[in-house]
Amino acid sequence: IVQWEMVLTDGETPIDKSGPNLKAPPHCVSFATAAGFEVALLANNHAGDYGPEAALETRDHLRRAGIATVGLGANLAEAAQPLSIERAGFQIGIVNAAENEFGLARGDRAGGAPLDLPANLRAIRRAKAENDLVLMFLHGGNEHYPLPTPRIVNTCRAYAEAGADAVVCIHAHCPQGIEVHEGVPIV
Repeated sequence: IVQWEMVLTDGETPIDKSGPNLKAPPHCVSFATAAGFEVALLANNHAGDYGPEAALETRDHLRRAGIATVGLGANLAEAAQPLSIERAGFQIGIVNAAENEFGLARGDRAGGAPLDLPANLRAIRRAKAENDLVLMFLHGGNEHYPLPTPRIVNTCRAYAEAGADAVVCIHAHCPQGIEVHEGVPIV
């Protein structure tokens, strides 16, 4: 599983946002296949850097390369859908969401799945009903700060209580600790 944090496009029209707009030529998907990645997490702060169409283009390049994707869709409902994969005899559900970032899906606009606690909890419960294990990946937190905020801690605990078997936060660019809450590892 890889956090895919750039757009695969030849497009030249970045959105206006704070922070850098990241992109790579579509053929760079070969780096992910060469590394052996099988799933790309797409809910993040760079998924929409070149607009909704480029976000879908990225998803499509990854899928054509044989890499499953989660956390991005043509609309809000599709972006929030868990992914289900089978590995080593286990059905594994993967849920992916991002804090309020540029490029999140809305209604019928393409983008990443947002951190929406009630919706995320429903997705985890749905994934739990259909899979042996559920992994929740949250792209959120304060960058370069070694402690999670109380809000992120409480959000991750709610994910664990809803049925996630592991919760992994990404985005901070530094370790923020590990907790086991009700038997569920939160990283």
